[in-house]
Amino acid sequence: MRRRAAPLLNRRWFRRRITFDVLQEMIMKKIARWLIIGCFTAFVLFVALLIYAIVGPRPSPVQGTDRPDWLPPTASNVFHRSQEGFGWWKVAEFTITEADLRTYATEHGWTLHEELNYHLPCHELLKPLTKPYTEKDFLAEVIPTALVYQHLASNNGGITFAFDPSTSRAYYLETHR
Repeated sequence: MRRRAAPLLNRRWFRRRITFDVLQEMIMKKIARWLIIGCFTAFVLFVALLIYAIVGPRPSPVQGTDRPDWLPPTASNVFHRSQEGFGWWKVAEFTITEADLRTYATEHGWTLHEELNYHLPCHELLKPLTKPYTEKDFLAEVIPTALVYQHLASNNGGITFAFDPSTSRAYYLETHR
C-alpha cells in the first residue's frame, strides 16, 4: 500500500499559522538584511576604489625627445610621467637654457625667485618603480641654488617649477591637489 503525500501545509515549517503580521515581519527582516549587506558592499567597494586611486599603479616613464604640450617648446632631453583621472598629476625633468626658462616664465606670468638647498617635491615620481629608494637618491633631490616658481592652492594642488643653473636641468610638477 502506497503512502499518500502529506499536504503542503502540514509540513513542519508550515505548522504555525502565517498571519499578515508574521509575513510582514519576515519580509521586513529580509529587506533589512539585504540593505545591510548592500551598504557594507558599497562601503567596501568605495574604500577599494579610493585606495586604488591614491596608491594605484603609476604610469610608465617616458624618456627621450618627445616633449609633451605642457612643457616649454625649447625643452630637450625630456623625462616625464603623467597620470590622468582622479588624482591627476604631471611631472617632468628636462634640459633648458636659463634664458629660455626666463622667457617661458615671463610668458606664463611666473615670478622666479632664488632658493638655497631646495628640495624637489616631485623627484620620487620620476624614479623607476623597481629601483629601491636610497639616501643617495634623497640627497640628489637637493638643488644647492635653484630658481623656483611655486603656486599652491588651498588643497596643496598647483604648479612647482624648479631650475638648477649649474646643470641646466628643470623640474616641473603640476597636480590637482
